[in-house]
Amino acid sequence: MDLIYNPAQNRYEVVSDGFWTTGTWRILYQAQNTDGAWSEVVSGEVQAPGIQSIATVKMLLNQSRYTEGEQLRLDMAVNGNAEVDLYVAIVFPDGDFQTIAYPLNFSWANAIQAYQTNVAITGEKRYPIMDFPLPPNVAFGGYQACGVLVGAGNDPHEQGNWQHIHCAGFDVY
Repeated sequence: MDLIYNPAQNRYEVVSDGFWTTGTWRILYQAQNTDGAWSEVVSGEVQAPGIQSIATVKMLLNQSRYTEGEQLRLDMAVNGNAEVDLYVAIVFPDGDFQTIAYPLNFSWANAIQAYQTNVAITGEKRYPIMDFPLPPNVAFGGYQACGVLVGAGNDPHEQGNWQHIHCAGFDVY
């Protein structure tokens, strides 16, 4: 994104429509000078008020901590009115992820596949994603179960196509 200088505030600014939910967002940014040198990465927070999603997703777990043999149940709840592609991902403690296609087909590491495509959301619906005992030898640490709604037929690699996202954290110990 290109920054525009605001002389009244004596700063550079940018306007973005890339936020899909109201609230405080943590952003990472850096700048490049006219000689091509990059600054260090800096973090900051921005407020995105009044964003109205046409559809929402919420990931639901039966508990927040699991150990071998405990029942892990994950559901995805959607609400609203939209035509979307549904994506479900498990993010591992090392940052890698796997997506899940219906009914329970895990992708290769860091590959994106849709859970279901061309889904008409009309009101509330709950999708049971998985329900099984946690198998042995699962790496300990913090995980995220994420659901993403992407406009039907749009590229999920482009965050601008995401209509809504929600992640629920859980620990394996």
